[in-house]
Amino acid sequence: MSKSRITEIIEQFFKEAGANIQEDRLTEYIVSEVRKGRKLGEILEDPNIKGRISDGHLAYVLERKEVLRAYEDKLKEAVK
Repeated sequence: MSKSRITEIIEQFFKEAGANIQEDRLTEYIVSEVRKGRKLGEILEDPNIKGRISDGHLAYVLERKEVLRAYEDKLKEAVK
């Protein structure tokens, strides 16, 4: 394996690890804001989210179980 190939593998690893950390932080932020009662449209306009993540990654974050569970809890509260 050439040095450049090793470098590529290491760079890809850190790129993916960084993306995962960013997704985790955005998930935590969205869940926190949902629990505060904010609407999704408002949350997505926040500087903490807007411009920090691609639409594809945002779609993935919004499908994470933590986000879905937070909205499920809000729906349960609304029908009580």
